[in-house]
Amino acid sequence: MVIIYFILLINIALSSISIVPEDFETIQDAILEASNGDSIIVMPGVYYENISISNKIISIVSSGGPLETVINGSSSGPVVVFDSVSDSSALLSGFTITNGSGEFINGAHYGGGVLSKYSMPKLDNLVISNNTAFAGGGICYYATSPTDNHPIISNTLIENNLASEGGGVFCVNHLLTIRDSHISANGMDMFGSGGGVQILLSSINFDNVVISQNQTRFGG
Repeated sequence: MVIIYFILLINIALSSISIVPEDFETIQDAILEASNGDSIIVMPGVYYENISISNKIISIVSSGGPLETVINGSSSGPVVVFDSVSDSSALLSGFTITNGSGEFINGAHYGGGVLSKYSMPKLDNLVISNNTAFAGGGICYYATSPTDNHPIISNTLIENNLASEGGGVFCVNHLLTIRDSHISANGMDMFGSGGGVQILLSSINFDNVVISQNQTRFGG
């Protein structure tokens, strides 16, 4: 968190910083008003929202960390959606992401906690838990054709998410790196595949990652 705030201070002259709920009542309201390079700081609390970031390169950071700052999707779709955010400087950090149910795409639900479509945000210092979808109960990286997008997950706990395909993480047509993270107790569908992680037409790099106690029919 110290490093994140240092970066924000360096860039203060070049970008705008909004505080939720001081400046905006909801995170989504702050996102709608943000421009490329802006930062949103979210104060501790439980936010019942489904937020969407489209074609904007912004940072969304909590001030209190994931144990104090929760975004609850109320089973009304993905908790967080990134759409066409193809820049690695986009950041989501310091939240618990929970109670998401995925977006309906071509006959199935994708991305219960986080759905990243043609995007490459950095997901850092998150707890992604108790989300559901058909593919990517915790996180889904989705594209219908090959991309050069190289998203990064770091310092993140992905646990207790349910999906038939990729209970913790599902990735198609991306170049994914996961580091310093724990993927645990996901899947739990005895008819699915990839309890912890499932990748299709993608490459993946694990660096200091624990994958444990995930269950499914093929590739727990």
